[in-house]
Amino acid sequence: MRGIVSRVRGRPQPFANHSQILTAAAQLKERGGQIDYLLLNAGMMGSATLTRTKEGIELAAAASLVGHHVLTMQLLDDALLSPKAHIVISGSEAARGDVPMMTLTDVPEFADKHTGGDRVAAVVKMLKGEEPYVYANTPNYAHQSAWSTPISTILPARKPLGRHWCS
Repeated sequence: MRGIVSRVRGRPQPFANHSQILTAAAQLKERGGQIDYLLLNAGMMGSATLTRTKEGIELAAAASLVGHHVLTMQLLDDALLSPKAHIVISGSEAARGDVPMMTLTDVPEFADKHTGGDRVAAVVKMLKGEEPYVYANTPNYAHQSAWSTPISTILPARKPLGRHWCS
């Protein structure tokens, strides 16, 4: 991967830290030019114990979901994606919910039971690993992959016309 990254003049970034993401986007803006291809890997196995960012989000979800969203939105806001840019969000088979030990939480059911039916509040609890959600790293990985699908349907609404979108 380093060969590919260096060949396209990109660099891996610590996507769990919002200030570092915004700094990276600012550096890209200063460098000039536009991005033709943005590959976001939506799914990262978290640690066995719950670890949160300073924003209170579970570390793996912060890096592979929230961080990618923050970066992409900043790139769009700064017009850093070329007119022919491709944005690809990759996930995993775990998103299907049928991989052993990677079962998906039924969000509507969880919301009905714990947040008065508020699905957004339910997902926030899951992203943060807050009670009554019980954090486990393998199902958390599956959630990240599954949640990349709705994110990939939200982002095109912000993406300028004429640009390609893949997920």
